[in-house]
Amino acid sequence: MTRATKIELRLALFFAAVLGGYFLVAYQIARSQGLAHIFWQEGVFDAQLLRLCSAFLVLLPIFYFMDVIRRGRVAGFSAAIKQDVDKHLLSPDRVIARLTVFAVWFFTISIFMPLKFFIGRTAQGFSYDKTFADWDRVLFFGHDAWQITHGLFGTPLATALFEACYVFWFFLMWGSILLCIAKPDMFRLRAQFMVAFMLSWIVIGSVAAFGLASAGPCFYQHIFGDPHFAPLMTRLEQLRPQVPGGMFSLELQNYPWNGFAHRSTNFGMGLSAMPSMHVAIAVLMALGAFRIGRLLGVLMTVFALLIWIGSIHLGWHYAVDGIVATFMMLAVWAFAGFVVRKIEAVSSGEIAPLDAELEPAQIA
Repeated sequence: MTRATKIELRLALFFAAVLGGYFLVAYQIARSQGLAHIFWQEGVFDAQLLRLCSAFLVLLPIFYFMDVIRRGRVAGFSAAIKQDVDKHLLSPDRVIARLTVFAVWFFTISIFMPLKFFIGRTAQGFSYDKTFADWDRVLFFGHDAWQITHGLFGTPLATALFEACYVFWFFLMWGSILLCIAKPDMFRLRAQFMVAFMLSWIVIGSVAAFGLASAGPCFYQHIFGDPHFAPLMTRLEQLRPQVPGGMFSLELQNYPWNGFAHRSTNFGMGLSAMPSMHVAIAVLMALGAFRIGRLLGVLMTVFALLIWIGSIHLGWHYAVDGIVATFMMLAVWAFAGFVVRKIEAVSSGEIAPLDAELEPAQIA
């Protein structure tokens, strides 16, 4: 067994152990509420998500053949394809890597989504919304954060940009997972990204979300009967007919609220504002992008900033939701790097760089 294969197996075992523990905790929470069946019911992954993933899977062979054409001009097409079959399809470490990435994505989300249903349904309920709204007013000198964003970017065109970023976020997130499947040779980047991806949904999206349960400005009046954020929602309704393409967020906000009100356990149900997973994952993608190239990293950092502003502007989050998520994601990223280095060290029997025994193409 090669060293690369040993490392991939140890990494897979780490994922399995963490996700196994995550599932046991989530299952016990569901069982205590008499809803253990929530993990087995049909529709955990709805048709829209499956169609989106299918579209990305269709793109993978297209990108592959474009790459073969690029390399085949030099070495020949048959040589390029044979090299790929030998090194990418039949290599045990590459096979394990691809299966691991897919399994981590699938099981992380399939545990997180049902677990999200229980946020805010515990004895404490959404006990932090008023606190976070107060924190925003301290940060912005007595103003709500949305008043600042709408004062600076209150035009229909700017609002449309934030809407587009919020939708594009899904494509980028699933695309980053598919990139990890398509390019398993970037070991350190791929391993650190996937460890951070898994831990972000567990630590930030679940543990912190339960401990700091809040619904968000768009649901504030529904939850508390307090019209404090009614002017924001009125402003968004006024913008709706002027925004090119419409206000997707306003339509989408009805979906989780109706599910919450009717105790629906369908995919995507549950309310959770703090910390913002939209911001957390955008920051994660920016951190990974810097490992690929400085320009890409800068572009993804700008995108993360737009996601943060948009999360406030569209009523999903308080400003502090994104700030806390950013710092937590930075800590998770650093810890993920530590985990990957430890797995490398254990697999080699000593603290040594991976470069010594793996090909340069296998190292990020």
